[in-house]
Amino acid sequence: MKIKKLYTYNSGQQIWRILITEGEQFIIETRDPDTKDVFFNCIDIETGKPVFKDFQHEEKSWIGIEAVYKDVIIFHKYAKHDLPGHKEIICMDIATQQILWREDKLTFMFIYNSQVIASIDTFEGWHFYALDYRSGEIVADYGENAAQINQMRNLAEDEKDYSNYKFPDKMTKDIIRQIEGETVIKDLILNIDIFGEVEYTSTGDLFLMNYHQRESGNIMRNKFAAVDLEKNKIIFEEILNTETSTFAPDCFFVYKNILILLKEKNQIIICRIE
Repeated sequence: MKIKKLYTYNSGQQIWRILITEGEQFIIETRDPDTKDVFFNCIDIETGKPVFKDFQHEEKSWIGIEAVYKDVIIFHKYAKHDLPGHKEIICMDIATQQILWREDKLTFMFIYNSQVIASIDTFEGWHFYALDYRSGEIVADYGENAAQINQMRNLAEDEKDYSNYKFPDKMTKDIIRQIEGETVIKDLILNIDIFGEVEYTSTGDLFLMNYHQRESGNIMRNKFAAVDLEKNKIIFEEILNTETSTFAPDCFFVYKNILILLKEKNQIIICRIE
């Protein structure tokens, strides 16, 4: 097996979130750490060609993504600045960047069967509705039936399909020592000065890992390596953070045969596993 770099996406801003649409596109949320302005970008996974770039709402900072569903992005505002509570629902068409609908009084909960399940806090308690995801039309009023909503939420979670994804797990040096035989993985990890745990996953004959190597004092270098297990050989390496004093977890994942690497907080390296 081999790993081929396709392209590097450089946002110029801090990458906050990466989501993948059903149409094989990246939705990338970036933020300016100084102004707190948030930008939304969409690119084709295979080519890196932009669908839209640095899209902003009228609210520049206190807004985020609830979900990406089929051909739309569902946004939320924050009830209070610097607090996690969400408010409002804004649904945008990905292809045209047109706002399809917005609902100022309801709060997004989850999506089930092409419907946005939302709620509002009233004097009597939480009141629940279902809205068509494309039109925003209320198609069902569930009143205060929290039991039915919880049942639907469980069904929605059960139907989510993560089979195309591989996210890393954590591996300690003690686990690595238990690997039978002499391998390049053991040699690499046990013979260098590593901080903390190694994040890893595997796909086919490839073992993929993210680790932090001590440079001097509390300064670390964050590295990624791919090992061909059949050949017992490192076939791909990348420095993800040249100098860092903090751990940088969740710097890579695999979608189908695409390897996604987050570098220096503002770049995404896209590779194909062949």
